[in-house]
Amino acid sequence: MITFCLLNNYKNGLKPENQYCVCLYIGREKYDNLFQVGNLFKFQFSDLQDNGIYDQDNIHWPIEFFFCGDWKFMYLIMGLNAPNSKYFCLYCNCESNLR
Repeated sequence: MITFCLLNNYKNGLKPENQYCVCLYIGREKYDNLFQVGNLFKFQFSDLQDNGIYDQDNIHWPIEFFFCGDWKFMYLIMGLNAPNSKYFCLYCNCESNLR
């Protein structure tokens, strides 16, 4: 499931009732499958980030995306290896034998 929330709704933004579903994907959790699903939204997300949204009063609202997810999803979508592999970290190139 891919959801979004409005972070400028500071106190309530992360509550479940303020999460809006963009995509509900039913299938195996594999990089190739998630890559295909992600490609369906690639151009729409790119357009939103580049151009923002104009409301009914012609006010421009810029959009900034933040990518997050649980550990398994992050590794799958980024095409990375398991936590017991040589390069396990999402954020750096730290080798497992150097931790």
